[in-house]
Amino acid sequence: MHYADLIGQILNEYISSKQYKTVLFYGTSAGGIPVLHAANRITHENVVACIGNAQLNIFNYYPNHFKKLRDVAFVKMDPKLFQEKYPQRINVVGMSFSFNLVCLQNTVDVHHYDNHFHPFKKQYNSNNANSLFIEYEHQESGHQPLPRANEIALIQALSSGREVDLAGIPNGRLSDNSTNASNLQHVATE
Repeated sequence: MHYADLIGQILNEYISSKQYKTVLFYGTSAGGIPVLHAANRITHENVVACIGNAQLNIFNYYPNHFKKLRDVAFVKMDPKLFQEKYPQRINVVGMSFSFNLVCLQNTVDVHHYDNHFHPFKKQYNSNNANSLFIEYEHQESGHQPLPRANEIALIQALSSGREVDLAGIPNGRLSDNSTNASNLQHVATE
């Protein structure tokens, strides 16, 4: 069983007992893959996953960090066997998703921009869901999330039904491959 199956089951039971208009998942960096897997298992009609500067294919991450993960999580399994046995657990490029997606990437973070954001965006399959791919430039934050005030404003917009204001994202612009961007449904909480 994939960890997200259990998380999805628990969350679906909890969410079904509530009157939420939207379920919002949010994660940056190494939180990108878990957010996408968990959001993909939620049956609520309006799920939004927001990821930023995310590792989306661990095989494209820095080799020494990948080795540390492999040595701890998969007991020094041969990398080729690891990739064959668990491809979607640590690589979401090319996977199909049915939730609304907001994917942010700081262009200053060149490693993630080239090795994670672009391959993911290029092969993204939305299953008719809405998606926003937002590129921004913020030298000071690099790989870190947006400045706190910008992050909070983004989360508030996504959870309250307001449109994402690109003016609130430093040098923010819509990237190609955004689908139904003007129709992205942002739902309010309870």
